[in-house]
Amino acid sequence: MGVKIAFLGDVMCGDSFYALGRGVASSLEKYNDNFLSPVIAEFLGQHNLVFCNLECVLSDVGRKDWNLRSLQMRGRPEFARLLAKWGINLVNVANNHILEHGRAAACDTVSTLKESNIQPVGAGKNLNFHPGIQVHKIKVGNEQLAIIGLSLLKEKYVYDGGGDFDDVLKITDDLSKQGWSVLVSLHWGQELMHSPNAEQKSVAAQLVHAGAKLIIGHHPHTVQGIEKLNGSLIAYSLGNFIFDSILPDCRWSIILSVSLDSRGISGWDIFPVELDSEHRPLLCSGVRADALRREFARRCELISDYRQDDFTYQREFRLCRKKARRKLHSYIVKNLWRSKPVFWPQLFLRPIQRRLGIW
Repeated sequence: MGVKIAFLGDVMCGDSFYALGRGVASSLEKYNDNFLSPVIAEFLGQHNLVFCNLECVLSDVGRKDWNLRSLQMRGRPEFARLLAKWGINLVNVANNHILEHGRAAACDTVSTLKESNIQPVGAGKNLNFHPGIQVHKIKVGNEQLAIIGLSLLKEKYVYDGGGDFDDVLKITDDLSKQGWSVLVSLHWGQELMHSPNAEQKSVAAQLVHAGAKLIIGHHPHTVQGIEKLNGSLIAYSLGNFIFDSILPDCRWSIILSVSLDSRGISGWDIFPVELDSEHRPLLCSGVRADALRREFARRCELISDYRQDDFTYQREFRLCRKKARRKLHSYIVKNLWRSKPVFWPQLFLRPIQRRLGIW
């Protein structure tokens, strides 16, 4: 008897700064239990474990309802109950947003998750965001899983998972030799790109060599390809499962369904998901599902594209980022009337605050 795991993309339960009052948190409060379609909830219920990257805090600690900075990408504590109801029972919190509202809010998020029977990974050895790698061990039937959360990003609000990459390699090697199937959740890569960069490919290869069976990536907010290497599965980025991004390419994702037994990975498949106008994920079918599967296959081919040298990759990344910023600035100006007046000056001050390092 094996174990069946569903891996989801990024889950962000707050409103982004440009969508206050009409982002994910607002939609969750509006629809509550009915936010997620019964079709997806039923599909997730067919798995032993459902795993996602939680790209926000679920806490009211330090919340100021008049302050844009305090509200952005902050979910209510009660949203943890909804995640649990939908079958999500494992979340990675080693990412670049978990400390955005302070360590107290991050620790409160961990407590809230555990109260809803959701196990956080990547929160440090003692689940308090201090140094020390956390290894979450779980047994399903005869299968032994060891799960590690790690962020390779070097940003202001990152929690790296409690240690560095060499620590994770050593732990992975030891656990693998002891008979554990090691799953590493990685926050890595560059936003908006369709394929992994050279560092991602190198990191993945080292983890596979150390014995990792599954490597699940997040952060780019776009879907990147999946490859099998020496019997291990590497999903470079699953996209956004729940998010309020305005970019079309960030509004679809894949659910990765993996079957694992004593021999290793016995099977896997992907299921395209698209966000509706109120940021609710819908399982795609028919022509749209076929189109997204073809696009996913194209992105898988990009993984081994010899033309993607680092110079070309970085130039493409800068171009994608510039286009995204222009689109965001245009969106903010056109939709300013939809925001409360108290936030208008804060929206325009945000770029200056970011440059000064106080956002």
